[in-house]
Amino acid sequence: MTVHDLRSEIETRPADASVTRRFERARRDVVYGEIAASCAIAGANLSPAAIRRLLERDITATGTLADHLLVLGYARAALAIARERPPAAAVRRLVTVPEIERLHLTITSPLQIARSVPTPAGWRRANLPPVREGMVTTPHWLIEFEMSALADRIGGGPRSDGEMFAWLAGAYERLERIRPFVEGNGRVARLVVNLLLARLGFPPATIAPPLVGAFRDALRAADAGNRAPLAAVLERAVRANLERLAAAVVDSNALRPLADFVRPQLGADALRKAAQRGRLQAVRRGRSLATTQAWIDRYLAGKSAAGRPPRAVMPAVR
Repeated sequence: MTVHDLRSEIETRPADASVTRRFERARRDVVYGEIAASCAIAGANLSPAAIRRLLERDITATGTLADHLLVLGYARAALAIARERPPAAAVRRLVTVPEIERLHLTITSPLQIARSVPTPAGWRRANLPPVREGMVTTPHWLIEFEMSALADRIGGGPRSDGEMFAWLAGAYERLERIRPFVEGNGRVARLVVNLLLARLGFPPATIAPPLVGAFRDALRAADAGNRAPLAAVLERAVRANLERLAAAVVDSNALRPLADFVRPQLGADALRKAAQRGRLQAVRRGRSLATTQAWIDRYLAGKSAAGRPPRAVMPAVR
């Protein structure tokens, strides 16, 4: 099941009050989870629970002032992006250079109050050493030109659904290489990707702790000209959030562990691999995967339609 199929399933959810409440709770959890994950990558030493308390109740029991200010700045931008909706067809650009500048100003402004010497705003005015081995950042005198070219290149959107993550990986990699600001470039790149996703009707890409290692390896591969691993990481990050939202619109009683659907014709290994590859819709509950009878039936029907021998439809688990 593609991410576009998952999005369609979410968009056609029942207009029921209980479903809406579950969905909005899950959507809030997704946004808070992305804020916590991105701020952790940026160096904030606050747990997801502490970040949630800070954002919802203004409680700052742990961490430094710099941690709190970093989180508050990033959260302000991320929550604004969460309110975005796909633009009208007449809109020519999905993102503009002034919007990227405003994102940077939003995330860095709170940090300035804790500094005796404020960090210069706007484009950086000096060259930077390589951030990673094999990566050469754009000279400062080319930043304005490169940012304008980037907005033109990505502003029209992906050429097709199948190219969306390659297009997002290209945007991220280019922003990482330009590094237009003195600080906050990684956070800005993640926010720009999430802004593009929001305007295409998708949830954010959460680089959760289990993905961080693959994410950093993918950035190194992108530095060498191979963006495919970065595109794959972004797809995994978005898919996880889509599956979480899709699960919220399903009656929780219908979700069962994968093991409940094992039959002689369909082993645990096959189910797990199908779920990991996105062929069987499933959601994670703690360390386990869960699915529904309807999702199992759709998976089997898809296998049959692809020319494989049809499987017997399994009775619903009671």
